[in-house]
Amino acid sequence: MRKKQARIAQRITALVAAAVMSVGLFTGCSGKEAQPGPAGENNSQTGTDTEAASLFNETGMPIVNEPVTLKVLIETSPLYPISSELWYFKQMEELTGIRWEIECVDNDQWKERKSLIFASQDLPDIIIATPQNFDTGDIITYAGAKQLIPLNELLDKYAPNYMGLLGKYPESRKLYAPDGNMYGLNGTFAGGNLDTLGARCFLNTAWLQKAGLDMPQTYEEFYEALVAMRDGDLDGNGVDDTIPLSGTNNQYSVDPFVAGPLGIPFTSVASRWMTEGDKIVYVPASDIYVEYLKRMKQLFDEKLLDQEYFTQNEEQLRAKGAAIQLGAYSYSAHFVMTGSTDPEVYGQYEVINPLTSEFNEEKVWYGDAVRMPNIFITSANKYPEATIRYFDYAFSDEGSRLFTGPDYGEWEGEGGLKWNEDHTQCEYVTPEGYNGMWDYLCKEISPLAVEFQGNSQYGDVWGSMQYAPEDTSFKSQMKERIAPYLKQEFPQLFFTIEEREEVALVLDEIKNYTAQMEVKFITGEEPIENHARFVETLNSMGLERLTELYQAAYERYLQNG
Repeated sequence: MRKKQARIAQRITALVAAAVMSVGLFTGCSGKEAQPGPAGENNSQTGTDTEAASLFNETGMPIVNEPVTLKVLIETSPLYPISSELWYFKQMEELTGIRWEIECVDNDQWKERKSLIFASQDLPDIIIATPQNFDTGDIITYAGAKQLIPLNELLDKYAPNYMGLLGKYPESRKLYAPDGNMYGLNGTFAGGNLDTLGARCFLNTAWLQKAGLDMPQTYEEFYEALVAMRDGDLDGNGVDDTIPLSGTNNQYSVDPFVAGPLGIPFTSVASRWMTEGDKIVYVPASDIYVEYLKRMKQLFDEKLLDQEYFTQNEEQLRAKGAAIQLGAYSYSAHFVMTGSTDPEVYGQYEVINPLTSEFNEEKVWYGDAVRMPNIFITSANKYPEATIRYFDYAFSDEGSRLFTGPDYGEWEGEGGLKWNEDHTQCEYVTPEGYNGMWDYLCKEISPLAVEFQGNSQYGDVWGSMQYAPEDTSFKSQMKERIAPYLKQEFPQLFFTIEEREEVALVLDEIKNYTAQMEVKFITGEEPIENHARFVETLNSMGLERLTELYQAAYERYLQNG
C-alpha cells in the first residue's frame, strides 16, 4: 500500500507545479502579518491518550500507523449526499490511514440535529456546516462549554500549508474569537473564486429578444422585462404558464433582483443587518426597507413574482426550471436548473448585470470575500493532531490536486481530467449518465456540495482547466458582468460570552417576528403603512440594545483587520 501511496503522491506532485496561495474565503488584505491569537485557557487539545499518541506520525504519510475512523457530521443538500465511498475520501484514506464515517444532515433538519448532539454530549469528531447554520454564536456557545477545541497550537505545530495561507492574507485574523482563539477552519480559500461573487442570477434572454428588449441595466427595465414575460406568451406554447420571477424564500431568494438595486446587501434582508457609514443598521427598521417591501408587494400583487415563492422548496423550484417556465431566478447554475446540458436549453439563460435604481445609482454586487469558519473539531475527538494534519494535507499542492479528481481512465466511469501532451491544460470528461461536470464530481468524486474544497479550484490544474461548455457559459459571464462590481456583504460577527447571552435573549424572537411580518407586508395581510408600528414593536422587544451589541462587535471586527 505504501508503494501506491508514494506513487499517488509523486503523480500529484508532478501535475501540480506550485501552490496557489489565493485570497482566503474569509480573507482580504490588511497589510499586517497574521499571527496566532493569544493563548487562552485550554488553548489546544493535544492527544494525551497514550494509544492515540503512539499511532500518530508528525510528518510524512500515512498520518497514523494503524487505521483510524473519525465520525464526521456534515450539513449538506439532499440533492448531493456525501459518502466516505467518494473517490476523494478513498484516496485520502489510503494516503493518510484515516477513514471518515459520515453522517449527512439535510439543510432543513440541521438546526434540530445540531441542538441534539450538543445537548446530549453525543458529539462527532468533526463538524462541517455552512457559516449560516453554524454561526459565530454557535462557536462562542459551544467553545465556552468546552465542546469545541481551540486550534491555535495545533495549527501552528501541524499545519504549515494552512498557516501559510493565513499568514499571507492577514484579514484572516477575523477568524479569531474574542478570547484570542481560533475554533474552526475555513474550508476554502477564495481569491479569484467565482463563489465569492455571491448569488448567481439568471434571466431568459431568448424571451427578452422576442419581446424586443435588451438586458436590463436598471430595476425599472427589469420590471418592464417581467411584465413582458407575464403578458407576451414568450415561450410560444399558447398557455398562460410562464412565471416571470421565482425562487425560494431562503436559499434562492429573489433579493439580488430587488434588494440589490436599492443598495441593500442581498443576505442582509435575511440576516437583517447592514452598515451606513460606520454605523450598524437593522435593515427592517430602516426607511429603505419600506421601499423594498413596496417593490416586493407590487411584484407579488401583479403576479410577476411566483405566488408559491414563500412556500415552495428547492425541488419544486427546479421542476419549474426544468419545464422552462421561469423568466428569472437565482440558482447555482442554469444547466442545473434546466436539467439539461444542451446549449439550446440552458443557453436561453444568461447572468444578469447588477441593477441600479433611482435609490442607488452605483452598480454593486454583494459577495462573500470574507467568511467565517465552517470546519470544527470537537472535544470528543481522540486524534486532534492527526485530524489537523489531514486537513492541512487538503491545502497542500498534492491534496488540492486530489480534490479535482482522477485522470481520465483512472475511475471506473471513464471520467476525469484529460490532459494535453505537455500537461499544461486539461478538460473534464464527464461520463455518460451525469448532468455535467458538477453532477459527476458531487456524486462520484469529491464533496463539492459542501464548503470543504481544499485549495483545489485555485491550483494549476483548476486554473488550466477547459470547463465544460455549460459551465464556461455562465462563469465567463459572471467574471465579465459581476466581478468588477463585487462588494463585501455584511460579515458575521463574534460576540463575547456576555454579549452572546444578551443577544440570545432577543435575537431569535426579533428575527422570527420580522420574518412573519415581512410575508404579511408583501402578501397584503398587513398594510405597509404600519411599518412605523412594526418598528415600535421591534424596539419594545429589545432592538435598540441589540443594535448596540452588534455595533460593539462590528467595531472589534474592524480592529482585527
